[in-house]
Amino acid sequence: HKIPLRIGNGSCSIEPASPSLVSREPSPELRIPTNQRQVEIQRRTQSHKSHKRQGGLRLAAVNGDVPVEGDVDNANPRQMQVGQENFPKRVKVKHDGVFHPKESSLGKFVAGVWEQIHSGVILEPHVLTEQVQLTSRSSGNSPSGDLVSTAPSIRPDQTWESFNRSNIFCQRVTQASRTCRSIEVIVQARWVELFDSYVEYLASTNPNLSMTKCRMRAIAEACTDFGWTEKELRNKMGIWRGYKEIKDVLGWVALVFSGMGLYRLCKYRVDFDKDKFSRARTLGKRMEVAADTLHTNWRQLLAIVGESTEPRFAGHPHDWVVQQDGSDPVPLRSTYLAYDSNFTFEHLEESIIDTALWGADDPRWTPPSSAICLSGINVCDLCSEVQSNESAVNACKCFPNLFGVPRLPIAVQVFCTSNGRNNGLQALVAFERGTAIGEFVGLITKDIEEQDVMDSQVGGTRYQIWQGKQGNFTRFANHSCKPNAQFEKFVWLGTQHIVMNNTADIPLLFRFNMINRKIPLASYLFTRLKQAGTRRIYGVPGDFTLRALDHVPRSGIQFVGCCNELNAGYAADGYARAQRHRLQSGLGALITTYGVGELSAANAVAGSYAEHLPVVHIVGTPSQKARQVSTTSVGGRSPHLHIHHTLADSRIGVFREIAEKFTVAQLDLSGVDAEDVPTKVDEVLAKALYHSRPVYVELPSDAVETVVSSTLLERPIEERHATNDESGHLETREMADSLLQRLYAAKRPLILVDRGDGIETIRPDINEFVQKSGIPTLSLPSGASMVNNSLPNYFGVYSGSIGIVDLTSAVKSADLVLAFGCQFSDTQTLGWGVVPERNSMIMIGRNNIEDHQTGTGEILRMVTANLDKRSLAEQDTSSWGNFRHLPSQTVEPASPINQDEFYIYLNKYLKDDDNILLGNATPIIGGRDFVLPPSSQLIASGMWFSIGHMLPAAMGVSQAKADQGSSGRTILLDGDGSFQMTAQELSTIIHKRVNMVVFIINNSGYTYERYIHGMDEEYNDVAPWNYSLGPNLFGQAPDGYPIQSCRVHTWKELDSVLNSEGFSTGKGLTLVDIVIDKYDISERAKALFELVNKQL
Repeated sequence: HKIPLRIGNGSCSIEPASPSLVSREPSPELRIPTNQRQVEIQRRTQSHKSHKRQGGLRLAAVNGDVPVEGDVDNANPRQMQVGQENFPKRVKVKHDGVFHPKESSLGKFVAGVWEQIHSGVILEPHVLTEQVQLTSRSSGNSPSGDLVSTAPSIRPDQTWESFNRSNIFCQRVTQASRTCRSIEVIVQARWVELFDSYVEYLASTNPNLSMTKCRMRAIAEACTDFGWTEKELRNKMGIWRGYKEIKDVLGWVALVFSGMGLYRLCKYRVDFDKDKFSRARTLGKRMEVAADTLHTNWRQLLAIVGESTEPRFAGHPHDWVVQQDGSDPVPLRSTYLAYDSNFTFEHLEESIIDTALWGADDPRWTPPSSAICLSGINVCDLCSEVQSNESAVNACKCFPNLFGVPRLPIAVQVFCTSNGRNNGLQALVAFERGTAIGEFVGLITKDIEEQDVMDSQVGGTRYQIWQGKQGNFTRFANHSCKPNAQFEKFVWLGTQHIVMNNTADIPLLFRFNMINRKIPLASYLFTRLKQAGTRRIYGVPGDFTLRALDHVPRSGIQFVGCCNELNAGYAADGYARAQRHRLQSGLGALITTYGVGELSAANAVAGSYAEHLPVVHIVGTPSQKARQVSTTSVGGRSPHLHIHHTLADSRIGVFREIAEKFTVAQLDLSGVDAEDVPTKVDEVLAKALYHSRPVYVELPSDAVETVVSSTLLERPIEERHATNDESGHLETREMADSLLQRLYAAKRPLILVDRGDGIETIRPDINEFVQKSGIPTLSLPSGASMVNNSLPNYFGVYSGSIGIVDLTSAVKSADLVLAFGCQFSDTQTLGWGVVPERNSMIMIGRNNIEDHQTGTGEILRMVTANLDKRSLAEQDTSSWGNFRHLPSQTVEPASPINQDEFYIYLNKYLKDDDNILLGNATPIIGGRDFVLPPSSQLIASGMWFSIGHMLPAAMGVSQAKADQGSSGRTILLDGDGSFQMTAQELSTIIHKRVNMVVFIINNSGYTYERYIHGMDEEYNDVAPWNYSLGPNLFGQAPDGYPIQSCRVHTWKELDSVLNSEGFSTGKGLTLVDIVIDKYDISERAKALFELVNKQL
């Protein structure tokens, strides 16, 4: 039978794999080599001792006769000089000072592996092993033996006998498998591991010998077995060791599918350095995905070297999403489950027809010309050549890799983008401009709305190609502001096809040579923001920011110019809210000028700090030269030389000192060495992500173009350094166990959820815990969308006596309250009157539990996995009511609208994936009890309550949703006084074509404040505006951007709006001025205002 070569990790030894051949401790006689072998080894060892080592190169032969391999005079070894042009050349910086990347030898090798995997080659391991069947060397008339059956297996107790057998095995493979390169290189790579193991064995059993002498002895023994000179063996070992190092970095797959470049790469070792290998290491698992799915039996070859033959990745090549950091690929389906729990995707080679719509007809068919009808020959419309699926007949070469030939796998992979936000398509080999990447295939259908489809037309027949549930990799080619591919129509054999054709050269640059690439500091900063998920940065241009703004579009980010810095800060806050809720990651970004601009935005940034939103505030500051001039003049004779936007003194950093009070980290790039800039930038962004709070970055105007290294851009931002400290893991387990014991001991446990302390990043974990545990769950008003509203154990927003259901007694009587991210502000808790008992609460934040720093997400997942629901106390919640049963309504169509009824009425029109923002006015009271559809988000302040916040924030939310690919609506409910604070941002909304629905509760002033104090005082009135005419003030609507603006007084008028296309789709701008009585307010809100009045 066959004996596979089993190789362990680490030190190795040889033994037969068959149980009947298991080696035992050999007798002393067996440990002694034969006299002939011993004499030969001693001779070679003695020659090492007597050899006089000389430095420098040996001279080449002068007669020009170059000995060929096999005719080498071993007694007179010489080194042949090689012309310099035969060595791989290094890439140098050209005279323009710009680094011009060129593919490295390692990069070319990797490209060759990808090409081999996707070349259509048929790999048959059994055929290959049959080609290298060997005849036993022990007897001339012995029967033929299978290579695999002669392969020794390896274990740690390596002895000289087993090393001898491995030498003979490797030598026989090397001689016999010249046509089976894959087998040869994997055996040779394994032999190097065995050699190193044997050297360690000699060192451990002969402590009096140095490691060098042990190595020399092993070489002498191997030379005897191979029948080679020491020089020959050393030369081959150098190359074989290269194979082993390639295997360590890229895995066995790189050796099995290696091209001819492997030998040259390992011989000259040009790119064998630690940093390049570290980068290459990220490609190993990606290669395995392609090999396992395209060549399902390739691992059978690894039986020769004792490796597992079981594939790791099954299915279609694009059933797996690979990670750029080299971590484990994940199933494609798992990346969509957060958005669609029923997601499925069928991979197609050809489009399929929706027969329910088209029957047997193909709407892509084009009527043939009369000439074709007569001749029966199809001629290409583009090149006028004959088309045929028979390669011998076909003369059309328009897309030669797609039509007229058998299609090969396209060398692309679905990958997770660096910010983790979505999937994309990545080229694995170079594609020249004009190359067809693939055909856009899917379901041939029609009349699909609000879905991403490919529309096309043949004659008068329109059809659509939909890839929602079936298609191919072209689905994952993302839309881009810098596209390198486009779709074009092509008729093949009378049927129209959609081809994805690249419009620019796509070079294969693995960036192994990009280590020293330099880019401007501003580009580094903005690129990092993009990698963190930011696609827009808000702000107002200023003289100190102009140069920096030049780098924004170059980094793939869009600058959104706002009417003032305060609004820009609010917009960045809204952008961060939508990112954190939907993606559990992401940043908002804001750029302002020094002094006047940053102070204008301070209110918004402070609000983001209070409500745990990660916003990066970039401040363009005076140049370092100007600072020096100004600082030098102060203290001397007048006149002092001041910089504008300062306080007329030398305190350049005074505004940073102010920002320290409401940001978690500050970075002044004027005093940072260029080589330290990337690290410093990464650190400050990591703090924003980790703490979920704003950070402050000063960018001097003359530091924008400072050249910095781009190396770190290839690594994701780490929110905090990972640790392998076993005590940390032990502590996590202990905390999880402690929480479980507290839950099991509790008689009346309760879960209370809000969105403070950055807890949104673990929202899926919280929902899974809530669902599995069945523990009664409530939320505070600002966290109303943190928990799936459809869960049976979710009982709505906890608002005490002003809620639809008053659960104060249930909360107060709970003996254990798990409080996730709770912001117990006086406004949220009726003047702290509904806060649970402190001794029964466990305060849980994203990074802490009861002020103990820890990874809450990991602990919660551990608790959920180990939770035994049967050990939890059962609670009777039948008296808790049902917040989903809203009060019944009977409204007269002609009667005026009132706030008691309005929010209940509107609730019926909410949809999945809506984002609802409640302005800091009466809507924040009326809208807190919405019953939210799946995947929707309700945004309401829980701490800062800045009036005017929500209109610009809604713009940021809507743009974030657009960047996420969401078609859900953005709906703002704002008060008239609040709207007037930031109304000018309506112009930006129209200018940037932002999709939004705005309801303005027009009750002639600050009703919220009226009920607190000064019911009829003039200071609580606002100027009367005709809000419905607001859009007209800001210019004409852009083409294709619908604007609907109206004033409503009655329920009938409101109905016409709620049933309109603008409100139903959320496309364009719908602005509704709802006129309500000056003193109208919901009855439940009055109790809150009375409490607030008492506390003033």
